[in-house]
Amino acid sequence: MSDQPGDALARAEAGLAAEQTTTERRERELLDRIAAGLPGAIDGIARRAAESQPEVTRQLGSGGIRTLRAELAEKADQLATEIRAAQISWPREQSVRYGEVPTRHLDAALFSYLHGRRMDVLVEVLHSHGFAIRGDGEHGAQDLVNPHDLYRKEWLSPLAEARTTLASAESRVRAAKQSDADAAVQSIWDGSQK
Repeated sequence: MSDQPGDALARAEAGLAAEQTTTERRERELLDRIAAGLPGAIDGIARRAAESQPEVTRQLGSGGIRTLRAELAEKADQLATEIRAAQISWPREQSVRYGEVPTRHLDAALFSYLHGRRMDVLVEVLHSHGFAIRGDGEHGAQDLVNPHDLYRKEWLSPLAEARTTLASAESRVRAAKQSDADAAVQSIWDGSQK
């Protein structure tokens, strides 16, 4: 038995809805994972700063470092709340070459979201305690604070896979709509000859 007009489109749209739900869930899982790891990641940034600039660390002493860590912990909590509610502009279409899941596009979107004012808050805390933010090279970037310090690139793979599958589902819906339109035109055309 052949499909009725619209059956393939209904199946494609149902598949698309399921993939949209999966993709949204994976986005939330990723952002929740990043948010949950922020306190440890930011404390690690502070430790690297303390180790890279021992003269500042000595000046601050245990009390100053305790204050620094408390301020950074507060900023970590604020940033975690913001990240959990984030609406990141993820790339729409994911092209897969040589069987590789394109996490680099997601990485670029996440990096872009985190870079700038979100990292500047952490930089300001470190700087206010006397830490030099830039290394000798003055590369124009925040040497001590980098968005990549807040997440691991392999965490992006499940979302990249979901977004690739979502793009395929969107393509199937477009093809089913075109097929239905072609069938409708053919039926009308054939009916006009009678």
